[in-house]
Amino acid sequence: MISEYKLKEGILLDCVQPQKEDLEKISKQLRIDVESLRGKLDFSSRPKVTRKGDFSIISFSAPYRKEKQEKTTTIYIIYSKKVVIVIRKHEVVSLKTLQTWSKKGKNSEVLAIILEKVLAEYFERMELIDEEIESIEGEIVLKPTKKSVQKIFELKKQLIFFHKAFSADREVLLSITRDSSLGLTKQEIENFQEVYSETVQLIDLEEIYRDILTNNLDMYISSISNNLNSIMKTLTIIMSFFMAPALIAGIYGMNFRQSPTNMPELYWNYGYFWALGLMVLTIVGLYIFFKKKGWIEKRDLT
Repeated sequence: MISEYKLKEGILLDCVQPQKEDLEKISKQLRIDVESLRGKLDFSSRPKVTRKGDFSIISFSAPYRKEKQEKTTTIYIIYSKKVVIVIRKHEVVSLKTLQTWSKKGKNSEVLAIILEKVLAEYFERMELIDEEIESIEGEIVLKPTKKSVQKIFELKKQLIFFHKAFSADREVLLSITRDSSLGLTKQEIENFQEVYSETVQLIDLEEIYRDILTNNLDMYISSISNNLNSIMKTLTIIMSFFMAPALIAGIYGMNFRQSPTNMPELYWNYGYFWALGLMVLTIVGLYIFFKKKGWIEKRDLT
């Protein structure tokens, strides 16, 4: 589908999911062979700026959503003093209102606005990632789960894709500011330099978020380790309470009855109660010892 809008210095063509007839219309506008145009449109290639005759072909990375997942796609902007053509395979939210910018100024200004809007959408996506990171931090502090770790890895993977896109877009904007064939004025170059600075901010933001996610992962591992230590401590304390009575029962169960001097308690009328009392006293003694050491706390027994 292709839409056409008038600019102050020419026309703006907006093409989403280009079909054969769309490419034919664009090739006629550019006065080039349609197959030559098709060969220039490689949506899997790294963003760059190339020159073809009296126009420039600018490929730029943009975000889009597919099946609730954040993806990046390459958009193509064919730029000259008479025409600005935007070609993309996927719908990009920031470019839905493309027609509202058509009378903003000269073609170079429209180009700068298009690139700036794409980067603005990246900032919005980064804000959503920031909210997810805060949510993950809360989960890890309160109740860490494997789902939290899965979210961390998904976000880190997403940020890696974004980093590649930001770096490529930064190179494109740097090429635009240095390309004399575009015929940009000093003021127009400054406009693109401002857009360039936004890619630098995005890269810095992405690196910060990746560091935070790495710290969150370390915090998760530490939390799991602490919980495991707490569980082992609790089990050790419980086993100690059982081992002491078992030891006493084992001693008095050895049945050394050949001589009354071996184990006189066996012949004592209160020997049974003595053994039980000794077990209780041992457990109480262990409890007091563990309590003073700070090993018995409310959280350990829950």
